[in-house]
Amino acid sequence: MDFLTAKHLYEHMYPKPLEIICYHCQQAIEKMLKGVLISRGVMIKKTHDLGLLAEMLQEYTEVFLVPFKVPKGIFKWHFE
Repeated sequence: MDFLTAKHLYEHMYPKPLEIICYHCQQAIEKMLKGVLISRGVMIKKTHDLGLLAEMLQEYTEVFLVPFKVPKGIFKWHFE
């Protein structure tokens, strides 16, 4: 639902509400990562850290994640 919301906002709103679109993209990725981890029987503590979730995913799956550097200051919002 989050991805579809972000896609809809991006395609149909002007001016584009980029902060809200980014929020929904982050939520979609977080839920996907947590879903895969839970399906593998991993207990997840409360976190919104996508990097931590991606690292956990590498430990419990055969998925190869390409390492990348996150530009400084890109995550200026923290969503609880």
